[in-house]
Amino acid sequence: MNAWLFRGGESYFRQVDCARAGLREDRVIWPWATRHKHEIKPGDIGFLGYFQKDSRYGTGCIYAIGEIVDIKLDGLPSSEHQFINRFVIDQTAKDFTKPHAAIKLHTVADQDSYIAFDDLKLHEAFRGSKRWPTNRNAVYPVNPIQSDLIRSLLEGGEESWAAIAANWSPEDLWNYAASLPALKISEIPGRRRVVRDAVLADAKGMCQFPSCGWLGFAKNDGSKYLEAHHVWPLAEGGPDTLDNVVALCPNCHRALHHAKDRDPRDQQLRAAHPRLRPRKG
Repeated sequence: MNAWLFRGGESYFRQVDCARAGLREDRVIWPWATRHKHEIKPGDIGFLGYFQKDSRYGTGCIYAIGEIVDIKLDGLPSSEHQFINRFVIDQTAKDFTKPHAAIKLHTVADQDSYIAFDDLKLHEAFRGSKRWPTNRNAVYPVNPIQSDLIRSLLEGGEESWAAIAANWSPEDLWNYAASLPALKISEIPGRRRVVRDAVLADAKGMCQFPSCGWLGFAKNDGSKYLEAHHVWPLAEGGPDTLDNVVALCPNCHRALHHAKDRDPRDQQLRAAHPRLRPRKG
């Protein structure tokens, strides 16, 4: 049994969303280019990754695990027509001549648990994979070590991630995060944990809102609890980068989102941290 990463754009991502919401059967149909088409077999593991059309090399995330239950090398698997709704047919019509796999979903992560490709590259199993993966509707072999790592991150969440990040010093985390491209939510629907963790480590457990100074309570792993705040919100086009994130206590974080005086608070925060980028432009 082998494992594969299937990478696709928005329409394939929506298939999984529909399955998670119970709007369609718990399986998806996934096309890919002809590479590896004679190696992929029913029973293999399929990891599903998101890749936006205009994204740059190496961006995106992994958000689901499934089992390949059927394959057709020149179009849709015949046994799966009953699971194809009109939306998917319209979206994938141009791909009908490519190989297609029917993948039965086992695990679909919530948005906070998506695995950014940039986060994976912190682990030695993915070092040297700078250009992996690089294009839509492609499939990539995943070795056993990589497969176990992806599965543990999707199913184990923060605990599994903490075990990886613990091998990096705060300075190294910051330097790595600083080298990453400025991605927006349209390019990666999840957030990069390494950016969050680099900012939290830099804060040394203390709220970064001026005049607050709240020291986070101790968590089970001994670290101090703070929350990562995007000063230019991701939903408004802000990037997931070090110059757009600060570490705040829960009270200051909620105030910057919901307080009546949130705009003056935002200006005060920016004045205290010149590294932060403008909110727009």
